[in-house]
Amino acid sequence: MSREFIKTGSKKTIMKATGIVRRIDELGRVVIPKEIRKTYKIREGDPLEIFTGADSELILRKYSPMDEVRETANAFCEALHETSGKAALITDKDAVLAAVGAPKKDYIDKPIDDLILKMIEERRTVAAYKPADAFAILAGDPSEYTSVAVTPVLSDGELFGAALLFTRDNREPLTESDVKMLRVCAASLAKLV
Repeated sequence: MSREFIKTGSKKTIMKATGIVRRIDELGRVVIPKEIRKTYKIREGDPLEIFTGADSELILRKYSPMDEVRETANAFCEALHETSGKAALITDKDAVLAAVGAPKKDYIDKPIDDLILKMIEERRTVAAYKPADAFAILAGDPSEYTSVAVTPVLSDGELFGAALLFTRDNREPLTESDVKMLRVCAASLAKLV
């Protein structure tokens, strides 16, 4: 299996041959194999960005409109953290885009846990308090969070990501005011995507 380094945007990426070959149909479509869609969490309706490279290379990358507002998302996280005193995250449907009140290196660009994705896909604000049964925010994260509030970022009925507040300490539970601020944050972000 060959590997090549390519640069897309500001990231240097390793391209790895999969050994899978697909033909283009009469309408110009190519089927992305199920294994690859599952591995990269590509769901029906997900937008893909197309890049071209040297030597007739075509590169597909999942496109996240939330990535376009990453700087603004970070400012919202800062405001949420300063106002609530809780850790704040902004995600797209796959990974964390902004984090304040928690170590950025531990959260930024890390995939979110399936439970959090399920909360987001419910398309409503969910506040979960589990003092006895802690749960993860990131996929494979062994950390324990005692309370999490998740509210989706929805624009024209389309789901783009979520805003989260969380604590690891039962002494500082999330309040109704925290949840209201989270809703305002998500609604404001929705206007930008």
